[in-house]
Amino acid sequence: MRVISFVGRSGVGKTTLIEHLIAELGSRGYKVATVKHVVDGMDMDKPGKDSWRLARAGSDVVVVGSEDKLFLVKKIDHEPNFAEILPFILGVDLVLVEGFKKWKIPKIEVHPQGEDLLCPLEELSAIVSDEPLEVRIPCFSPPETKVIADFILQSLVAPDLEVCLLVNDEPIPLNPFVQEIISKVTLAMASTLKLEGMKEVERLNILIKKG
Repeated sequence: MRVISFVGRSGVGKTTLIEHLIAELGSRGYKVATVKHVVDGMDMDKPGKDSWRLARAGSDVVVVGSEDKLFLVKKIDHEPNFAEILPFILGVDLVLVEGFKKWKIPKIEVHPQGEDLLCPLEELSAIVSDEPLEVRIPCFSPPETKVIADFILQSLVAPDLEVCLLVNDEPIPLNPFVQEIISKVTLAMASTLKLEGMKEVERLNILIKKG
Protein backbone atom coordinates (compact mmCIF):
# COMPACT_ATOMS: atom_id res chain seq x y z
CA MET A 1 0.00 0.00 0.00
CA ARG A 2 1.23 3.48 -0.82
CA VAL A 3 -0.10 6.80 0.43
CA ILE A 4 -0.18 9.96 -1.70
CA SER A 5 -1.37 13.33 -0.44
CA PHE A 6 -2.96 15.96 -2.69
CA VAL A 7 -2.39 19.39 -1.21
CA GLY A 8 -3.39 22.87 -2.30
CA ARG A 9 -5.46 25.86 -1.38
CA SER A 10 -9.21 25.59 -0.85
CA GLY A 11 -11.25 25.49 -4.04
CA VAL A 12 -8.43 24.55 -6.43
CA GLY A 13 -9.99 21.23 -7.47
CA LYS A 14 -8.32 18.65 -5.20
CA THR A 15 -11.52 16.68 -4.60
CA THR A 16 -12.43 16.67 -8.30
CA LEU A 17 -8.98 15.39 -9.25
CA ILE A 18 -9.14 12.67 -6.61
CA GLU A 19 -12.61 11.64 -7.82
CA HIS A 20 -11.28 11.18 -11.35
CA LEU A 21 -8.24 9.27 -10.10
CA ILE A 22 -10.40 6.93 -8.01
CA ALA A 23 -12.41 6.05 -11.13
CA GLU A 24 -9.28 5.66 -13.27
CA LEU A 25 -7.38 3.52 -10.75
CA GLY A 26 -10.49 1.47 -10.00
CA SER A 27 -10.93 0.73 -13.70
CA ARG A 28 -7.40 -0.73 -13.65
CA GLY A 29 -8.27 -3.09 -10.81
CA TYR A 30 -6.74 -1.19 -7.89
CA LYS A 31 -8.44 -0.89 -4.51
CA VAL A 32 -8.39 2.73 -3.38
CA ALA A 33 -9.07 4.37 -0.02
CA THR A 34 -9.43 8.10 0.57
CA VAL A 35 -8.68 10.24 3.61
CA LYS A 36 -9.81 13.87 3.79
CA HIS A 37 -8.64 16.59 6.13
CA VAL A 38 -11.37 18.89 7.47
CA VAL A 39 -10.18 22.18 8.94
CA ASP A 40 -13.27 23.24 10.90
CA GLY A 41 -14.11 19.93 12.52
CA MET A 42 -16.90 17.58 11.54
CA ASP A 43 -19.92 15.75 12.82
CA MET A 44 -21.11 13.00 10.48
CA ASP A 45 -23.43 11.54 13.09
CA LYS A 46 -26.96 12.93 12.96
CA PRO A 47 -28.62 14.09 16.20
CA GLY A 48 -31.28 11.63 17.34
CA LYS A 49 -29.70 8.58 15.70
CA ASP A 50 -28.71 5.68 17.97
CA SER A 51 -25.00 6.17 17.23
CA TRP A 52 -25.31 9.86 18.13
CA ARG A 53 -27.09 8.96 21.38
CA LEU A 54 -24.37 6.46 22.34
CA ALA A 55 -21.59 8.98 21.66
CA ARG A 56 -23.45 11.67 23.58
CA ALA A 57 -23.83 9.27 26.52
CA GLY A 58 -20.05 9.14 26.78
CA SER A 59 -18.86 6.28 24.55
CA ASP A 60 -15.36 7.17 23.29
CA VAL A 61 -15.70 4.90 20.24
CA VAL A 62 -18.94 4.07 18.42
CA VAL A 63 -19.00 1.47 15.63
CA VAL A 64 -22.08 0.81 13.51
CA GLY A 65 -22.01 -2.15 11.13
CA SER A 66 -24.42 -3.35 8.48
CA GLU A 67 -24.34 -5.83 5.61
CA ASP A 68 -22.48 -3.42 3.32
CA LYS A 69 -20.98 -0.63 5.45
CA LEU A 70 -18.97 0.01 8.58
CA PHE A 71 -19.19 3.38 10.31
CA LEU A 72 -16.84 4.41 13.13
CA VAL A 73 -16.72 7.53 15.28
CA LYS A 74 -13.83 7.99 17.70
CA LYS A 75 -13.22 10.95 19.97
CA ILE A 76 -9.73 12.47 19.69
CA ASP A 77 -8.11 15.55 21.20
CA HIS A 78 -5.54 16.22 18.46
CA GLU A 79 -5.08 16.14 14.71
CA PRO A 80 -4.41 12.48 13.85
CA ASN A 81 -1.25 11.21 12.20
CA PHE A 82 -1.32 8.54 9.54
CA ALA A 83 -0.33 5.80 11.97
CA GLU A 84 -3.60 6.33 13.83
CA ILE A 85 -5.65 6.06 10.65
CA LEU A 86 -3.74 3.18 9.06
CA PRO A 87 -5.43 0.31 11.00
CA PHE A 88 -8.81 1.32 9.56
CA ILE A 89 -7.76 1.25 5.91
CA LEU A 90 -5.59 -1.83 5.54
CA GLY A 91 -6.44 -4.06 2.59
CA VAL A 92 -6.21 -1.49 -0.20
CA ASP A 93 -3.56 -0.78 -2.83
CA LEU A 94 -3.49 3.01 -2.62
CA VAL A 95 -4.61 5.70 -0.21
CA LEU A 96 -5.36 9.09 -1.74
CA VAL A 97 -5.22 11.78 0.93
CA GLU A 98 -6.72 15.24 0.55
CA GLY A 99 -4.79 17.65 2.72
CA PHE A 100 -2.72 16.71 5.79
CA LYS A 101 0.25 18.54 4.29
CA LYS A 102 2.22 18.08 7.54
CA TRP A 103 2.33 14.30 7.03
CA LYS A 104 5.69 13.09 5.75
CA ILE A 105 4.30 11.26 2.72
CA PRO A 106 4.61 11.86 -1.05
CA LYS A 107 2.69 15.00 -2.03
CA ILE A 108 1.20 16.26 -5.28
CA GLU A 109 0.21 19.91 -5.16
CA VAL A 110 -2.85 21.12 -7.07
CA HIS A 111 -1.75 24.62 -8.01
CA PRO A 112 -3.98 27.49 -9.21
CA GLN A 113 -2.80 29.80 -11.94
CA GLY A 114 -0.97 32.91 -10.77
CA GLU A 115 -0.40 31.75 -7.18
CA ASP A 116 2.75 30.75 -5.30
CA LEU A 117 3.25 27.11 -4.36
CA LEU A 118 1.75 26.15 -1.01
CA CYS A 119 4.52 23.66 -0.17
CA PRO A 120 8.29 23.90 -0.66
CA LEU A 121 9.28 22.35 -3.98
CA GLU A 122 11.54 19.79 -2.28
CA GLU A 123 8.53 18.33 -0.45
CA LEU A 124 6.58 17.70 -3.64
CA SER A 125 6.64 14.69 -5.96
CA ALA A 126 4.67 16.46 -8.72
CA ILE A 127 2.42 19.44 -9.46
CA VAL A 128 -0.97 19.62 -11.15
CA SER A 129 -1.58 23.07 -12.59
CA ASP A 130 -3.52 25.00 -15.24
CA GLU A 131 -0.36 26.87 -16.16
CA PRO A 132 3.02 25.55 -17.35
CA LEU A 133 5.65 25.78 -14.63
CA GLU A 134 9.41 25.67 -15.03
CA VAL A 135 10.18 23.28 -12.20
CA ARG A 136 12.45 20.26 -11.83
CA ILE A 137 9.64 17.88 -10.89
CA PRO A 138 6.85 16.47 -13.10
CA CYS A 139 4.02 18.90 -13.86
CA PHE A 140 0.62 17.83 -15.22
CA SER A 141 -2.57 19.60 -16.23
CA PRO A 142 -5.82 18.69 -14.39
CA PRO A 143 -7.45 16.84 -17.33
CA GLU A 144 -4.48 14.43 -17.61
CA THR A 145 -6.04 11.91 -15.23
CA LYS A 146 -4.63 8.85 -17.00
CA VAL A 147 -1.13 10.34 -17.15
CA ILE A 148 -1.25 11.28 -13.46
CA ALA A 149 -2.42 7.75 -12.61
CA ASP A 150 0.48 6.34 -14.65
CA PHE A 151 2.91 8.54 -12.73
CA ILE A 152 1.52 7.43 -9.37
CA LEU A 153 1.70 3.75 -10.28
CA GLN A 154 5.14 3.92 -11.90
CA SER A 155 6.90 6.34 -9.55
CA LEU A 156 5.17 6.29 -6.19
CA VAL A 157 3.68 2.84 -5.63
CA ALA A 158 5.64 0.43 -3.46
CA PRO A 159 6.36 -3.19 -4.47
CA ASP A 160 3.86 -5.96 -3.71
CA LEU A 161 5.56 -6.93 -0.45
CA GLU A 162 4.99 -4.30 2.20
CA VAL A 163 5.18 -4.74 5.95
CA CYS A 164 4.06 -1.91 8.24
CA LEU A 165 5.41 -1.82 11.80
CA LEU A 166 3.86 0.62 14.26
CA VAL A 167 5.38 1.16 17.71
CA ASN A 168 3.31 3.37 20.02
CA ASP A 169 1.32 4.36 16.92
CA GLU A 170 4.47 5.62 15.17
CA PRO A 171 5.47 3.98 11.85
CA ILE A 172 8.94 2.40 11.89
CA PRO A 173 10.78 2.32 8.54
CA LEU A 174 11.82 -1.17 7.46
CA ASN A 175 14.25 -2.05 4.70
CA PRO A 176 13.20 -4.77 2.19
CA PHE A 177 15.31 -7.46 3.94
CA VAL A 178 13.64 -6.89 7.31
CA GLN A 179 10.21 -6.75 5.63
CA GLU A 180 10.86 -10.12 4.00
CA ILE A 181 12.02 -11.74 7.25
CA ILE A 182 9.00 -10.50 9.21
CA SER A 183 6.67 -11.53 6.40
CA LYS A 184 8.06 -15.06 6.08
CA VAL A 185 8.11 -15.74 9.84
CA THR A 186 4.60 -14.44 10.58
CA LEU A 187 3.03 -16.04 7.51
CA ALA A 188 4.70 -19.37 8.35
CA MET A 189 3.30 -19.17 11.90
CA ALA A 190 -0.16 -18.34 10.60
CA SER A 191 -0.10 -21.25 8.17
CA THR A 192 0.28 -23.70 11.08
CA LEU A 193 -3.06 -22.61 12.54
CA LYS A 194 -5.78 -24.92 11.32
CA LEU A 195 -8.70 -22.55 11.00
CA GLU A 196 -11.84 -23.92 9.39
CA GLY A 197 -12.63 -22.28 6.07
CA MET A 198 -9.33 -20.35 6.01
CA LYS A 199 -7.98 -19.77 2.52
CA GLU A 200 -4.53 -18.54 1.56
CA VAL A 201 -3.38 -15.68 3.80
CA GLU A 202 -3.37 -12.44 1.81
CA ARG A 203 -3.10 -10.00 4.71
CA LEU A 204 -2.05 -10.53 8.32
CA ASN A 205 -2.46 -7.99 11.14
CA ILE A 206 -0.93 -8.41 14.60
CA LEU A 207 -1.74 -6.05 17.47
CA ILE A 208 0.21 -6.29 20.73
CA LYS A 209 -0.71 -3.97 23.59
CA LYS A 210 1.06 -4.03 26.94
CA GLY A 211 -0.84 -3.40 30.13
